[in-house]
Amino acid sequence: MQTTTLNRSWLIKSGIISAVFLGFGLWGLYDALVVYPDRGVRSADFLKYQYLQAVQTSLDSGVAMLPESVSVPDPGAELERLSKLEPASMRPRDAAKLRWLEAVSYVGDLRPESTTISDPRAALENLTQSWTGQSPPKPLTKWDIPVQWLIMALGTAGGLYGAGLILRVWRQRYRFDPGAKALTLPDGSTLRLEDIEDFDRRKWDKFLMFVRVKPGHSPHGGKELRLDLLRHVPLESWVVEMEHTLFPDRKEADDDGGEGESTPGGVGPESGKVVGDAGGGG
Repeated sequence: MQTTTLNRSWLIKSGIISAVFLGFGLWGLYDALVVYPDRGVRSADFLKYQYLQAVQTSLDSGVAMLPESVSVPDPGAELERLSKLEPASMRPRDAAKLRWLEAVSYVGDLRPESTTISDPRAALENLTQSWTGQSPPKPLTKWDIPVQWLIMALGTAGGLYGAGLILRVWRQRYRFDPGAKALTLPDGSTLRLEDIEDFDRRKWDKFLMFVRVKPGHSPHGGKELRLDLLRHVPLESWVVEMEHTLFPDRKEADDDGGEGESTPGGVGPESGKVVGDAGGGG
């Protein structure tokens, strides 16, 4: 009995694709946990600086900024209120406050502890020293961090699916008895020449062979089995050998025009004839 092995080129290609997907997933995870939150915190800090500047500008000369007039004790409610105002009718300090609260919300820190400023004057002086001469960071949008989580989820799912497919195909084994021309499927059942009604190459260009099984075979009687000839070697040569033994005229056609041009009953990719899939042993 001969046994199939994994097609090395398919294994390498599938492994690379899975690794690329996993790489995108890890990239999205790093962006969602580190890069975008860090940028969002810096953006919120800069917009807080602009908000305090706007408050100071709005006050009369000599009037000090008071904590109660600058702090936002209920940031969620204040953000909702400001979001409903028409931009053209908003005071500059309210517009600056809205941008600051939005930035804080995008990094998930919309809490009274984060929007309470106990000493507005000292806070403004510290922020002025920090941001003087610095380029403002690009502000986040509300979708930036969720999109990174989506990239992480899709990349990880694609990578795990690819890895699972490789493992599943690796566990499958076909066996062939060259003397009896009998093919043992991964489920343990065996196809002999007398069990086969026809071989259909309608998707030969996709490395697929469809085997129609005669009624009475257990457990695939009356079924059409789909065999993937790309993933397992040398499954293709075994199946073609069985087809040529059962249908000698097709061997002559293959010898004349190549296996890709000779198809059972004249059925091929170019004929337009489609036969419904019925599941298979591959």
